[in-house]
This record gives sequence, structure tokens and C-alpha cells, in this order.
Amino acid sequence: MVIKKTLKAKIRFIDGKIACCSQVCDDTCLHYTDCQEYDISIRVPVQNSSKFFANTECEYYPCHFEGQNCLFCFCVLYHLDCPGDYTILKNGCKDCTDCVYPHIPENYEKIIELLK
Repeated sequence: MVIKKTLKAKIRFIDGKIACCSQVCDDTCLHYTDCQEYDISIRVPVQNSSKFFANTECEYYPCHFEGQNCLFCFCVLYHLDCPGDYTILKNGCKDCTDCVYPHIPENYEKIIELLK
């Protein structure tokens, strides 16, 4: 399983090519002022574990996004005031259609804390 992560990186270009001076890109670098900040997307392998499981064999996968964590497929936060993106319908039910909070691998520890 591979997930996409977005990182911020400072990069400078010379003649349309990425230039690197092999230094840490911070204010101690001689070229720091020539660098611009970019969002860089990388693909990171994630192994199934006790904190992450991608059920790629599910007929609905991916129901939210490629690389999602399926460990909380039926959301354990449904009856809580969770930090995810949900709305309350007129009938009082919680609509979690647009919520991806429990499916982001980095949120595992946060969910466990909410359940304590």
C-alpha cells in the first residue's frame, strides 16, 4: 500500500532544473534567499499493521481516497463529538459522508485518545 503525502520544500531552479547545494535548506544556506517554497507530493509505502489496514479487496474500496485507513470502516466516533467533517441532518442524524478523519493513518493515536 502506498499513500501520498505532501511536504513543504524549499527549492531553487537554475536553467529550469532543480539546483541543490547539498546543504540543509535554512537561513544558514548561502542560496536560501534564492529558494522558493513548494508543496511536494511523495508516495510513501505503508504496511498493514495494528494501526493501519487498507482493505483493497473491498468492493467499495476506496470509498474516500486511495491509501485510506480502513481500520475504522464503521466509524467508532459516530456517537462522539469527533473532529471530523460532519453535519447534523434535520432528523438529528450525523452525516459523515464527507468525513475522512478516521481514514487518515496519522489520526490513529488521536482516535484512541478520544475513545479513552
